[in-house]
Amino acid sequence: MDNNAPKAELSDLDRETLDRLIKMRDTLVNISGNLRELLFQMETSMKQNAEIEADGVLQRLKDKKLE
Repeated sequence: MDNNAPKAELSDLDRETLDRLIKMRDTLVNISGNLRELLFQMETSMKQNAEIEADGVLQRLKDKKLE
């Protein structure tokens, strides 16, 4: 690469557009991380609820067997 070549400079509009795009990207990365965490929490909650429900069904079956 030629060090004496003229360097491309961003206009103020280009710089502003680039700054906005970077902020949008950062926002999307943040949203993606939040959605991933929410999905994990929902999955964990659903598993816990399923376990609680299964325990209840097992207990009812045991109670009926004892009758």
